[in-house]
Amino acid sequence: MAALSSKQKRKIEFALQRFFSPKALSAVKSLQDFRIPNSLSRQLTLPDGRVLLMTDEGLRYLHDMVTVIDDANVFDGLADYSDVAGACRDLFAEVLSLGQHPDKADELVEFIR
Repeated sequence: MAALSSKQKRKIEFALQRFFSPKALSAVKSLQDFRIPNSLSRQLTLPDGRVLLMTDEGLRYLHDMVTVIDDANVFDGLADYSDVAGACRDLFAEVLSLGQHPDKADELVEFIR
């Protein structure tokens, strides 16, 4: 399996830090919140049933992380972009429900793996 370069790790860690911020995620307060474009692609359903929506920034940071991991071919071609994106979304929903998040790029890749 390929390893991430230090530059790739920095990019992922930058995006990770910003993804778990109030500017990137917002709690759903009413049905009006779902009237934004692409609301299904922005939705993170936590295991306890709560729903969070990713803002434009949140989507961009998720895309940045997934792109770096996909371009690095960390999983030796066994996982494509959509697999990595789905695993990230599932992982983020799980850790957000626990009030935690990965801090390091290697930690994120290991959780996805």
